[in-house]
Order: sequence, then C-alpha cells, then structure tokens
Amino acid sequence: MPRRGRVLGFFMPLVAVGALILLLIFALTRLAQIQHDMRSNVSANMLWVITQTQVKALRLESMAQQYLHGAADANDVEHAWRLLLNRFNLLSAGPQRRYLEGLGSDTILIGSIDQTRWAVAGVLEHDGVRASAEVLINTLHTLDAQLSALASRTMVAQWEELGSRLERYRNGVLTIIFLMLGICVCSFIISVYLFIALRRVRESEWAKRQALQLQSELEAERRVGELHRNFAAMVSHQFRTPLAIIDSSMQRILRMRGHVQPDELLRRVHKVRRATVRLARLVEHTRIADEYADVFDVAVEPCDLLPLVEAMVQQQREISPTRLIRVITPQGEAVPPVLCDPMLAEHIIFNFLSNAVKYSPDETTVQVVVNVDDHWVCCSVKDHGRGIHPRDLPRLFERYYRGHGVDDTPGTGIGLYVVAKLAQLQDAMVGVEPNEEGGSVFKICFRRAPGTPATQVEDDNAVIGG
Repeated sequence: MPRRGRVLGFFMPLVAVGALILLLIFALTRLAQIQHDMRSNVSANMLWVITQTQVKALRLESMAQQYLHGAADANDVEHAWRLLLNRFNLLSAGPQRRYLEGLGSDTILIGSIDQTRWAVAGVLEHDGVRASAEVLINTLHTLDAQLSALASRTMVAQWEELGSRLERYRNGVLTIIFLMLGICVCSFIISVYLFIALRRVRESEWAKRQALQLQSELEAERRVGELHRNFAAMVSHQFRTPLAIIDSSMQRILRMRGHVQPDELLRRVHKVRRATVRLARLVEHTRIADEYADVFDVAVEPCDLLPLVEAMVQQQREISPTRLIRVITPQGEAVPPVLCDPMLAEHIIFNFLSNAVKYSPDETTVQVVVNVDDHWVCCSVKDHGRGIHPRDLPRLFERYYRGHGVDDTPGTGIGLYVVAKLAQLQDAMVGVEPNEEGGSVFKICFRRAPGTPATQVEDDNAVIGG
C-alpha cells in the first residue's frame, strides 16, 4: 500500500502537468485564431472608403456643373478629379481590391475609373467646350449609381460577416471557458502536490529567493529587449532621408536625359554616392544595435553646426525645389562648434525642415534660425502653416502620436519620436512652440564644445533654394 501510494503520487502530478500543457496549447490556439480573425477584418472600413469616394465623385460632378455654367475653370475640375483619383487608388489597391473582387465589382470599378479619366481629359484638352463637360457629368451620374449599388452590397456583406464573426467569437469564448475550467482543475491538482512537496523541502526560503532573483533577471532582460526594438525602429526611420535624396537625383537625371551636362551629371552622381554612404552607415548602426541591444556607439564630437544646417537645407531644396528656405544666423557673431553626432544632428534638422515644408502652404517661407548663448547653440525651424493645437504640445514627441487636424497629410507619427531619442543620445534638447506670426517653431539645442575656437559667420542672411 505505501508503494502504491508512492507510485500514485509520482504519476498523478505528471498526468496533471501533461493535461495542463495540452489544455494551455489548445486554449492559446483558440485565442490566436480569434485574434487573427479580429485583425483580418479587412472590410471594416470599406463602407467608409466607398462613401468617401462617392462624396469626391459628387464634388467633381458639382465642379463640372459649375464649369458648364462658367462658374469654375479647368483647374478646379482637375483639382476635384485628383481628389477623386486618390479615393479610386485606395479602393483599387491591396485588401480593398481583393474585397471588391470578392463582391465581383472590381471590373466595373476599373471601367468607371477609365471612363471618368477620359471624360476629365476631354474637359482639360477641350477647355471651354460645353459637350466635354456634359459627357463628364453623364459619366459621373453613372459612377454615382454604381458606387451607391456597391455601398449597398458592401453593407449587406458586412452585416453578414459581422453575424458570422459574432457566432465564431461566441463559440470560441465558450470553448476557452471550458478549457480554463480544465486548466483550473489541473492547476489545483498540481498545486496540492506542489504544496505537499514544498513542506518536505528544507530549502524552501532559498527557493523563494532564487525565484525572485530569476524574475528580476527576466524583467531586466525584457526591458533590454524592448529598448532594442524601439531603438531599431527609430534608426530604421532614418532610411527615408537618403532614399529621398537618391530618388530626387535620379528623377532629375531622368528628366534631363539627353541634355544633361557632364558637370551636372557628376554632381548628381556624387550626391547619390553620399546618400548611399549615409544609408550604409545607418544599416551598420542598425546591425550593431541588433547585435548589442544595450550598447550603441554614438560618435559625439565637436563639429560646426552651420555646414550641417546648410547641407540639410540644400537636400530639402532638392526634394522641394519650389520652396523658399531662408537661413538666418547671428549678425556679426561667431557660431562656436557644438558637441553632436553629425549624422544624427543632420537627421533631426532635416526632419524639422521636411515637416515645415509638408505642413505649410507652398507660398510661405521656411526660416532656419541659428542662435547662440553661453552654453547652447540652437537651431530653430519656423514655418507659417496650420500650427499645433495646445493640447497636442505635451504629446507631440510620443511614438505614433499625430496631432489633431493632420489626417489629410501623410505621416506615421514616428518622426518626432525619433528626433527626441536622437537628441537624448547626444545630450541635446528639443522643443516646440507656436510661431507668433502663425505656424510652429521646432528647436534643437546642442551643447557648445568647450575649449574650441568659434566659427565666424560670414553672411548674416543666406537664402538657399527657391
């Protein structure tokens, strides 16, 4: 009997552990299925996209009516058509396109896009011809009817899909509840045997201390892993700048093919090579960060800030050749070297410049102001755009956060988060404040390099670009 009890006491925990593992695997599998089902809800915003497309179509139709009666010109029609084309592109790409294929409406939509495009082209090519506007209006009438029918089918499909999803979720939840009950039973059995075993162990206090230490080490490892992932995402965000420079230079060469001068070609090639070298440095930094999650070598050294600023202004001018960017430096005052990593400092300044260009009207001037005090050298980028709402200011440098009223402008919300992290790595300070003349002022301040000669400013107001 004692021997039978020992055998039972040995196999019962093993059986309970095996059953617990199986139940946990099954429960996690069901949860993963539910999560995947919830994340794969592609059609959740299809009705909104179709409705927005219909709104843009009605706007184009209204503009065509005004054009027909002389209240609008061809530029207004073209602008309304571009807004509608953006919605068309959203519907005809990616998951939305596959969803429309499932409804059997992708061919009809593509045909409507082509018909509308030809009708708009007729208006633009035969400016002032009444018949072209009438053809466009009739085409938009047909498109409006097709979009209405498509919206109706989408609504019905979404309701049917929602009912099916709810049924699957209910069955999944019930299954998980029963699994959890089984897990609780197995856990209870294991806990009883564990309690009995712990009573017989003299080193119980030592085991507790070891468990606490292990938990602390796991938590520290988790924090290091999270830091690595955030930093890798931050560095990867910098890839866009050299890629934009390469793309801009290649487009320039393509537009000038057959007429490009050797000197211009050589200058463009050197610019692409510099951007490629910078991109290679970024890749190397990312690789280093991936291998050593808690160590990242930031090359902080004394450097002149003005050449960095002028280089970034010139790069922005290559991307936005029609924009006017003015660099303002202290009149008659030397700008001393600062402590920074040149590559990271360039990224911060370029981010401020690109945001200023992106969020301000084309006819306004972007000002880059360099100021010096006893301990800091600051570079401020002023725009005259829409400005920043006061409630957005405290959270503007958070990851993925975008302010109110910028939904119409593309962006991910990671740029300023990257800027804040890069400034922290260089012991620099970043900030933002409203511009008194309208718009916003983004500022980065670097510490002055001690014991190094200052760089004398030769020009007070240098204008780069436009």
